Amino acid sequence: MGAATIILAHPEEISAIVADSPFASVDQLLSDVYSLFPGFTKYPFIWLTKLYTRIFLGFSIKDVAPSKVIGELKIPLLLIHSKQDSQIPFSHAQELYQASNKDTTTFWVIENGDHGTAHSQNKSSYEKRVTTFFKQNIQ
Repeated sequence: MGAATIILAHPEEISAIVADSPFASVDQLLSDVYSLFPGFTKYPFIWLTKLYTRIFLGFSIKDVAPSKVIGELKIPLLLIHSKQDSQIPFSHAQELYQASNKDTTTFWVIENGDHGTAHSQNKSSYEKRVTTFFKQNIQ
């Protein structure tokens, strides 16, 4: 949630962003999560979740989409995602990268590791890559 949230917020006082395993949109994520139900049976759950969010939380799930705003980022972004992520499919990272500003975005694909384990399973290279990114992009 944190990586997607910082992309959505993109506050002006931030000089660079490292986004590890963000989702592209909650709408797509709902479809991915509820795919554990066979065939058409996922659709009532998706519809009810959207309705609940609209009625009780006061917003539309379709509005929570980092992919819609990532192209507006003017600051350097390091996008990190594992191909083996079981919670947020790799396709979300691909969609985010496609929508991003390629002049300021670096896409680092992690071959192994699950959601949130990129650091623990690739500690040395992860720390080196992130540290280097921040040293290069923060004055």
